[in-house]
Amino acid sequence: MTGLAWLAGAFALGCAVGSAYFVALWATVRALPAARKPALLVFGSFIVRFGVTAPVFVLLVRAGGLPAIASALAGFVLARVLVVRRLPPSGTMPAKSAT
Repeated sequence: MTGLAWLAGAFALGCAVGSAYFVALWATVRALPAARKPALLVFGSFIVRFGVTAPVFVLLVRAGGLPAIASALAGFVLARVLVVRRLPPSGTMPAKSAT
């Protein structure tokens, strides 16, 4: 694979992993009020999210080095920005009307 195609692939993979990570984080935060054991939910969610994300980045470092990991990290951060803008905040209250 050429250098540019490899970096584009790493960026796309970073976007995909980042989207999954932050959507799962959002779902965890939304589920916390109803959780019987919130600490277990938070810890378990973190282990699963980290268990998926970390190996992807490790493999990218081993396969492509610093340029690949930098590209994937840029995709991960972009995914965070897009997910935060797209999903509603947890516990949002409707705006009060001015009287």
